[in-house]
Amino acid sequence: MTLVLTRKHFVEDSGRFDLVVDYEGGDYSDNGADRFITAGQRWLDRRTTHLRSHARYYKNLSLGDWYALVPEARAITAVWFSNSDGDKWKLEKKSLEEIRATFANDPADVDNADPLVYTPVSLRTIPEVDALTKIDQFGGTSYTTATANFAYNGLLWMAPAGSSLVLEVHGLFRQFPLVDDADMNYWTEEEEAILVMAACRQLEISYRNAQGVKDWETAVDSALFGLEADMIEEESAEITQMEG
Repeated sequence: MTLVLTRKHFVEDSGRFDLVVDYEGGDYSDNGADRFITAGQRWLDRRTTHLRSHARYYKNLSLGDWYALVPEARAITAVWFSNSDGDKWKLEKKSLEEIRATFANDPADVDNADPLVYTPVSLRTIPEVDALTKIDQFGGTSYTTATANFAYNGLLWMAPAGSSLVLEVHGLFRQFPLVDDADMNYWTEEEEAILVMAACRQLEISYRNAQGVKDWETAVDSALFGLEADMIEEESAEITQMEG
């Protein structure tokens, strides 16, 4: 399903035909419905972990690169690098303090080599600047990139890349936002009914109807149980005994 069809089903189930433009004429353009659909999707992404919560993010890196902005990540669980020779290796996770203790200088002054350690970092600074993300994790050194930090997780590694590499980030990721009428994601394609229910829950919140919110949560959780059970079944397949 596309966003426009999800929007149509949301207003049909909620009865709020005023949240689209020209429902009777078949237009269904957004007139406030997308706010509830977007909020419902965000809530779903936090509410459950299922097979499609896990994903990998790839980024081509250049010589000397030492950080990346990872979009829509809930949690980074592993970091890998690979090179043009076909070599691939997993980095060891360290705390920012441990990396600072070993690499205290400006990253531009650190010898380039194969990265071996990484750390997730918060990129938030006060005051926040909408159009800039400040990278200032090494003492007085300060770098900025012309990207707002709100939708990104920070990732640092050392040493800076010694060649052109491919970064591969494993983790839990939110589904990408639905913006244009033709947009699709996992929720619209595979579990649109759950997304519509989540949007209806958000609508009940706007009414300050606590019982309505609880009723929709019960319905959503019942549907999500099957997704979570599928993940547990797959993860436990062929495991015959406990270690110990």
